[in-house]
Amino acid sequence: SIFNKYFIIYTAYGVKEFSNALLWPFFIFLLLNDEVKLGAIVSGVSFVGAIFSLAVGKMADAHMKPNVLKRLGSIVDGISWPIRALFTTFYQLLSVSIVSYMAFLLVDIPLYKKFYDQIRDHTEYLVVREMALALGRILVILVVMLVGFYAGFWLMGLSNLAYLFF
Repeated sequence: SIFNKYFIIYTAYGVKEFSNALLWPFFIFLLLNDEVKLGAIVSGVSFVGAIFSLAVGKMADAHMKPNVLKRLGSIVDGISWPIRALFTTFYQLLSVSIVSYMAFLLVDIPLYKKFYDQIRDHTEYLVVREMALALGRILVILVVMLVGFYAGFWLMGLSNLAYLFF
């Protein structure tokens, strides 16, 4: 059914959202052990992301098909997660964070556009989405607690594959 398809997609999105918001910044802090450098990375990523999101929004609305953007973003972001553990310096972490966030936006903006188009006619999608997002967050926590921190990176990379089929 269509709900099963969207439940899987939004569960993967919950994994992605939670990993970007908590797992990655925590990893950076453990590596650098410096709040100022962590703040500089977050600020740099946010600045580039704000500008890039405007460009992606225009591309999604204008001439590029949203599926092209989503697929490109999911491949780049999916590859970036398992190899993030190889980066250890400030500039390496900043670079991979910016590239990964740009890839995240390539998926995020078309996905939100589709979501808002759907809930206009079917408000039950909102409930399905919120349940799936919560499940994705719980899944990340369980994997990190039971298997280990780096397993969360692999789960994040695999969750990006869901967007290739959406």
